[in-house]
Amino acid sequence: PSHDITEQTDIVLGIDRTKNWEYATISAAKKLADGSYQTELVAGFAGVTEQQLYNKVRELYARGNVIAITLDDRQMPNLAKRLKTDGLPLWQLWTKEISSACSTVYAMFTAGAVKHRGDPLLVVQSPKGIAKYTGETWLISRRDSLGDIDALMATVMALYVAATHQEHGIQVF
Repeated sequence: PSHDITEQTDIVLGIDRTKNWEYATISAAKKLADGSYQTELVAGFAGVTEQQLYNKVRELYARGNVIAITLDDRQMPNLAKRLKTDGLPLWQLWTKEISSACSTVYAMFTAGAVKHRGDPLLVVQSPKGIAKYTGETWLISRRDSLGDIDALMATVMALYVAATHQEHGIQVF
């Protein structure tokens, strides 16, 4: 069965890039009426620039179905600033929130609450993500992971915000 996001409403976009901007991924996630989630990769880039990412996010947002956009604040502070200045509903995740996102999304997958179409890039990158433990918490470590994990991290962040935004309301900083 296809697990594409069929109803293009209430979409959360997750954006991530590789260390040297070789690649970037935009992932989408949404919460379904039954409490489960759908996710898919919506855009992938090679040799991407911040301007290209900005243009694509603006294009996707202009369609009117995006309720939140999320990224790792340490990875793309300038892009975050531009999107915020434009008034887009941006969630900037800091290290502690990335840790919560990893735990939350792991639990969602373990419970079978995530439907996805098996995007090849996500399938390849998922086992490359290496957990780094700090005290009681853990996160997927960019430094320790085995290769690129931009699609994995974009998906984790999109699913996390899709799971948490309705309880807390959209945060606009």
